[in-house]
Amino acid sequence: MSEYGKFILPINHKATRWVQVIAEKLISKNGLGHVVTRETTSGDDQKPDEWLVYVVNQDIKNAFVMPGTFDQPVNQHFH
Repeated sequence: MSEYGKFILPINHKATRWVQVIAEKLISKNGLGHVVTRETTSGDDQKPDEWLVYVVNQDIKNAFVMPGTFDQPVNQHFH
């Protein structure tokens, strides 16, 4: 996280909220836990069933690809 820290969108950014909603649906429907909203610097312990979702606004390859993935920086899609 420290490598991309300055590129992480705020937790209240439209793109972050959108990704968190989709992640919550996928994670909860598969019985894998739930998404929690927390700043990267909160220092709170993460429970095993908690998923932290952040959006990195940088031209890098994702860990996974989903249909409709953005091919441009997210700020061009969410204003």
